[in-house]
Amino acid sequence: MFRELMADGAPEEQRDCVYYLAVGNYRLKEYEQALKYVGALLQAEPGNTQGLRLQQLVRACMHRDGMLGAAIVGGVALGVAGLAGLLGFAISRARH
Repeated sequence: MFRELMADGAPEEQRDCVYYLAVGNYRLKEYEQALKYVGALLQAEPGNTQGLRLQQLVRACMHRDGMLGAAIVGGVALGVAGLAGLLGFAISRARH
């Protein structure tokens, strides 16, 4: 359906389709794909305020999720290291 609108639609309809594809991907947390659609929109209309705002939102979510992911990985690594330390301590005490 979107392809038909893109091929046969007026420029306003094409712009709306690209914008809504970007919004849909943003809501699905498909941030890379959302940025591609926003980039296409902004290439055609560099001053599009909705596109610029959506681009900011997507980048902020990517940054936040990246930071959250790093924190989770760091927390898991710290937990594993702590568990290994406790296990080593328990083994050394059991030998004495």
